[in-house]
Amino acid sequence: YILTNYHVAPGTSGVYSVYFTESFDEEPGEGYSAEFVVGDEYNDLAILRIVDASGNPKKISGREIVKPSTSEPELSEELTIIGYPGAGFSDSEITMTISRGSYSGKIRFGDEYFKTDGMVSGGVSGGAAFDSRGEFIGVPSASNQDDDFNSAVGLIKPSSYATDLISKVKP
Repeated sequence: YILTNYHVAPGTSGVYSVYFTESFDEEPGEGYSAEFVVGDEYNDLAILRIVDASGNPKKISGREIVKPSTSEPELSEELTIIGYPGAGFSDSEITMTISRGSYSGKIRFGDEYFKTDGMVSGGVSGGAAFDSRGEFIGVPSASNQDDDFNSAVGLIKPSSYATDLISKVKP
């Protein structure tokens, strides 16, 4: 199962492509098909399930299950954000990007999000954000940019919002 943003996988496509990699320098080579399982449009979260060619659930071995943390980072704690931004790159040369930023509190932007000065640009949304202890704290979702002041605030949906969604999945 894969947790991502609802705006990335809203359930309108029959099958989604999912890729895994261990490298920040090379394009992902391990690809799978996935289907939409359940989503929460309000909280912008969705869960996909990897399936085989017949549409049956497929278990991927050798991958660690990342459990969502329910704790909140400390103010100014360093966060690590991972995703696949497409900005400035051709579609055939997309590699994973890692960025860092400080946790700068919460914001209500429709609903609650963690704020960071870390990069949360197009393509990074649906990825993963980790605290300084390596705990999964949320899904990078959007950024709120102000060109007049040359500033941006990255928005991360706290992983605690995924708990209810995850409980709806029947393995």
